[in-house]
Amino acid sequence: MTAMANTEAAASALRIENQFLGGVQGNVEAAKGFHLRGSQWETVADDDSDALRAAMAKRRLYDRELLKKLPQNRRITVTGYDRRFFFWRKATGAVTASVMTPLESVLDGGAVGPVDLNELTEYLRRVAPPGKLRRVIGVCSTTGFTEAARSGRFDLPHVTVVLIEPGEGGGWRVTADDNCPDFVQRMFDPEDAEQKIERVRAEVARRSSDLITGGLSAEPHRAQAVKLPANWSIGRWRPS
Repeated sequence: MTAMANTEAAASALRIENQFLGGVQGNVEAAKGFHLRGSQWETVADDDSDALRAAMAKRRLYDRELLKKLPQNRRITVTGYDRRFFFWRKATGAVTASVMTPLESVLDGGAVGPVDLNELTEYLRRVAPPGKLRRVIGVCSTTGFTEAARSGRFDLPHVTVVLIEPGEGGGWRVTADDNCPDFVQRMFDPEDAEQKIERVRAEVARRSSDLITGGLSAEPHRAQAVKLPANWSIGRWRPS
């Protein structure tokens, strides 16, 4: 019997994958030579397209148009280098932005749940190369993470893990260890300042009856609703 893919989940996951990678690539580009050390850069793109095609074939889903509409679990790694002498360079660190969608669950057509700790741990072991080079790996789950995954600790020497998922109230939820620098967490937030402001404006307009006389800085729970720090003030962004 031929499986029926969950096209709604696939469309949502593909949109999130594109939004995340598009935003983070811009952030990484801006961080080169500033937060990210290096004078030369190498970018490598990878994905799970081969595994996806195999899973489709297993389910007798021979549909090229469907393949174009499915997320690919894409990964982009940027490695920095410092030039030494004329013909030698030394790697200074690497940043990977990656996307996780439970592709087989999408293909089977059932409900697609959040990524759990075991799934995340197995994924990180697969995509984190061995070695002593310092790496930051940002993993975006298009279906979110379980609380156990968010609070997990991973035995990956020289690797910092950042978890990203779509926020319930819009924007993105970024989770990292307490020792992870703020700039690293901001780098994996694909929403820029202008997009945040537009989202705040929309929230103010929607809640104008109880926000028109105040700002989010006075009501931290309102800031949380739009996934912004509690000290953000939106009084100047009130609707006209």
